[in-house]
Amino acid sequence: MRQSALLGKGSLFTVDGNKLLIKVQGAPSIVNDMDALELANVIKGLSMQETNSIDLQKIDTIELQSCFSTFGSQSLGQKLANIFDKKVIAYPFSMSKTFEDPKEEWMTKPKIYEPNKLVLADEQHIRNNKFYKDLAGLYQNQKIISAKAERHLNLPKPEYLLIQLIYDAARLILKKINEEDFLELHPEYISHDGRIYPQALMELKSLIRSFTSQEMTQQNFIELIIEILSLSHSSFDLLNQLLSKEEH
Repeated sequence: MRQSALLGKGSLFTVDGNKLLIKVQGAPSIVNDMDALELANVIKGLSMQETNSIDLQKIDTIELQSCFSTFGSQSLGQKLANIFDKKVIAYPFSMSKTFEDPKEEWMTKPKIYEPNKLVLADEQHIRNNKFYKDLAGLYQNQKIISAKAERHLNLPKPEYLLIQLIYDAARLILKKINEEDFLELHPEYISHDGRIYPQALMELKSLIRSFTSQEMTQQNFIELIIEILSLSHSSFDLLNQLLSKEEH
């Protein structure tokens, strides 16, 4: 019960040899709303449970599956590596290990962080948390989804393009447009750098169907937007630029 409350229903917190496996499964107030120190305290607390306690001294690697574990130059994965003085393997975007053996060459592979002694700032986590809360706000105030994204034209181009994409993804989720409409608005899902992805429509329909078969909650809405962004190389780049503030 304690693990589910802290890491989400269907989460994972277990040991495989000298590796600690952590899977954060969407819920309010989990890693998406925590900074690295808060998550580190959760890990320490769960490791000291009366049943199934874990000796962190015997752990040399932490494997973390979480949406925001790798984004930016000051990532959550890097900060955990520093706090625990252990190697961290972090899986981006997806909450599953499908990215370990990606179907497409462009799909981001897990990132490996080694501990270092630099004092890392909290700005990265603030950006991650703000993005998460912005998506939650979009669900809570769905009227703005129908508004034109042009009102964000004064923003830098990558940020404007990402907002436009997120609005269209939200409209798709709420069935204001269909999958064909979405792909017409965002042809980068079908073709990127001269490569054609004919399976894009099928994957998009399958993804939408898997979520809309259940009650659409705020958390499902956020996860589905993240999943839609993960289907495109260009949208991944846009999101990483926004969260890391990297210039390209």
